[in-house]
Amino acid sequence: MIGGMQATLLVLAGGDSRRMGRAKGWLEVGESNLLRYVAERLAPAFSEVMVSFAEPEQLEEPVPYRIVFDRKTSAGPLAGLEAGLAAARNEVVFAVACDMPYVTQYVAELAVAAARRSDAAIPRIEGRPEPACGAYRRSRSTRAASRPRTSPTSSTSHGSKVWTQSCSGA
Repeated sequence: MIGGMQATLLVLAGGDSRRMGRAKGWLEVGESNLLRYVAERLAPAFSEVMVSFAEPEQLEEPVPYRIVFDRKTSAGPLAGLEAGLAAARNEVVFAVACDMPYVTQYVAELAVAAARRSDAAIPRIEGRPEPACGAYRRSRSTRAASRPRTSPTSSTSHGSKVWTQSCSGA
């Protein structure tokens, strides 16, 4: 076991980064890179750590965590989340994009605790939900993903509960 929380940390590192010309996860941050910085900062709180990439070609160097690849091509961060939820060994998965270095263990712990009481825990930053930084229950997420969606609120009409918390912008 890596950490104390019985939950999985999923670092989403599969973005195209078209504007940057290079995958964000490999951008240098001091003596490290964004991907390692985010993973190493949060990993001690979790019992499992995984990194999601869109495709194997994005893996520029070895990482000391389980790796998953998107099951759907060109589907954005939700494809990485889907792959992570399918592969996780724990019921609750905390997903965070690799370009969110300021997310703390405290935020992760709050989201994981809230997801245990609901289907997902997604922070709102300046009023907008940030699904690339949230906790999801595998059993509920799998069921929600298999339902047809007709509107943005359709998930709540099927009895799903989502906890959101407003966060001040940095």
